[in-house]
Amino acid sequence: MKILTGCIFLLLLGLIGVQLYRLNDQRVALVSKAHELEKEAAQLKAENEKVKADVSFFSNPQNLTKEFLEILPFKLPGQERYIIVPKSP
Repeated sequence: MKILTGCIFLLLLGLIGVQLYRLNDQRVALVSKAHELEKEAAQLKAENEKVKADVSFFSNPQNLTKEFLEILPFKLPGQERYIIVPKSP
């Protein structure tokens, strides 16, 4: 009877050990995922700040006009456009 009780106790102890090992693996995986998500959150915060700065910049009509004229080949009435070409060798 003592041998049977001892075997059952060792079996239960082994099962508990296996469960603890699996739980530790899950914990390590979750900690790793948490670190990845924290890095992604920091990147998204930085991107969000850049977008806020762009929105603030382009909400001013003068800045929007200036950027528009730099990108597209248009000019405002009364303005002249100059194209600077480098010297040919």
